[in-house]
This record gives sequence, structure tokens and C-alpha cells, in this order.
Amino acid sequence: MRDPYRVHRIVANDPPGLACSRDSDPSKRAQRVSRRAVALEPRPAHRFHMAGLHAYQRVDRSFFETTRFSFNVEVELDCSPDQLFAVFEDAHAWTVWAAALKKVEWTSPKPFGPGATRTVTLPGGRVADEVFFAWEHGKHMAFYFERGNMPLEAFAENYDVTDLGNGRCKLLWTVALIPTGAGKVLLPISRPIMQWQLNGMMKSLQKYIARQAFEGAAPAAAQ
Repeated sequence: MRDPYRVHRIVANDPPGLACSRDSDPSKRAQRVSRRAVALEPRPAHRFHMAGLHAYQRVDRSFFETTRFSFNVEVELDCSPDQLFAVFEDAHAWTVWAAALKKVEWTSPKPFGPGATRTVTLPGGRVADEVFFAWEHGKHMAFYFERGNMPLEAFAENYDVTDLGNGRCKLLWTVALIPTGAGKVLLPISRPIMQWQLNGMMKSLQKYIARQAFEGAAPAAAQ
């Protein structure tokens, strides 16, 4: 709600003596107060989202092999590759099996492919805009953080899917990053903890898949 006292507070903040000298030209004073009041008007919501974010390094698939900090988890799932990608396309599903994600929003329309985008929200007000630089339905997808408010130089994830037949598949998940600031010191120490957390998310994905009634159709969103 607009503050009815906004302009009065601005006028009250004038240095002593300055207000009196400005009163000599009421029309200029009114224009000056108007400009200063407008400057304090709130920005549109989308500009708040962009304001606190900084750009990250754009990467390609070689990043997963060259960066110092890379984590791999391999898991077998009781679903076909097509069914697994149906889970990946379901924004809500990510918030169920990936505990680190509080909200996932696709910002590009279906069908998804290379160049698809989405925004993810993590605990503590952390936000990242993602760009999928690889997408081959049922086989492979990968994305990097384009911008965000986390202490990183680069972050990316890669998903390789192998069809095992009989309605089953294998997923190789790779997470790679370059930390900044204190993360350069803390990540080597906490590396086992991060690997444990990623292993836990893959177990959660297994359980999520097991709860779905796959009968040749896309999975229903979790309740």
C-alpha cells in the first residue's frame, strides 16, 4: 500500500535552512519533491528477481570431466526412459524427490529441448535460472546455472539414461561446480557429506518412481 506520508518524510529530511531557501520557488520545489518520491516507488516483481542475481560461467559437457569438483551417482529405476523423462518434465515432482528444491518453474514452453529454461528456488531464498544445453528425450539432458545468488562461479548437472529393457532404466547423474569464496575451502572438507546427500536424493527418486502407477502413461503428480 502506498505510504501517504512518503513525501512528507522526504521534505523533513532536507538539511536545516535548505527548506526555507527552496520555498522561494514553490513550483520547482513541487517538481523536485515529486521526482524524489517517484524514485522510491517499488520496482516490478520481476526486477526484484533479477536484481540480486549474478551471471555464472556458461559450460558444455566437457565441464563435467575437467572441473575439480564433480560428483557421480548411478541408480537403476523401475521405469522406462520415457517414463523417467515424464518425471523430469513434471515441475512438482522435482520438489518431492529432490529435497533441496522448494520450487521449480519451467520458463519455456513444451516440448522441451536444447535451450529450455527454468527457475529453481532453494532454501534460504537461494534462486537460480537454468538453461538446458542438451536434451535428447529418453537418453540425455544437461543444464547449467545461467545466473543466481549463490557463491558459485559455475554449476551444472548431467543426466545420462540407459534403457535396460523390461520397463527399467539406469540413470547416471553428474553434478559439477566451481565454488567461490569460503566454498573453495569448505567444499573439499564437506565433499563426503555432499556425496551422501546426492546419494540420498537418488534413493528418494527410486522411491518416488516406485510409487507411480506406470502403465504406459506419464506419472501423476505427487499429492
